This record gives sequence, C-alpha cells and structure tokens, in this order.
Amino acid sequence: DMNIGIEEKTINKDDLKVYPNPTSDRIYLFYDSKETNPVKVWVNDLQGRQVLSMDFDTNPISVQLDKLKPGFYTLSIGFDNHQIIYKKIIKQ
Repeated sequence: DMNIGIEEKTINKDDLKVYPNPTSDRIYLFYDSKETNPVKVWVNDLQGRQVLSMDFDTNPISVQLDKLKPGFYTLSIGFDNHQIIYKKIIKQ
C-alpha cells in the first residue's frame, strides 16, 4: 500500500504578519516561508467592493494604501496553493 502525493505547504494565519495596522499609507505583509512563490493581494472595502488588486513574488510584501479613504478594509492574500488568508486592516 503506497501513498504517493505532493505535500502542499500552507501558511498558518497567525504566522502571516501585517504591520503597521492601523496605517496611514503602506502596510507590510510577512510570512514565514523560504519560498517566494506568487502571491495575489486584494483589498476590499466593507461593502465588499474590490479597491486594490496586486501580484507579488517577494517576501515581505509592501502594499501602498495612500490612495484609499480612511476606514476599515479586508485584506485577502492568495497563495499559489489556492490558500487564502483574510486579515482586517484600518486605514487612517
């Protein structure tokens, strides 16, 4: 009985750091991984409208938020293994 498969690496939600939060112009995302696979970042307002969408292949990630109005937003981070992590952010 042989089990053959590909182990997918997942990122623990608590291991994904978002700072500074609240912020006035930029946030940084850092996750504990030696790999720099493609990452997609979306920012949605509280009505669910997507206000930003970007692709990155760096770690940490720098997201410019200076054009957003002050308020609460949901940050969605999509990894290439189809894992999505959600974080709340505050734009001052």
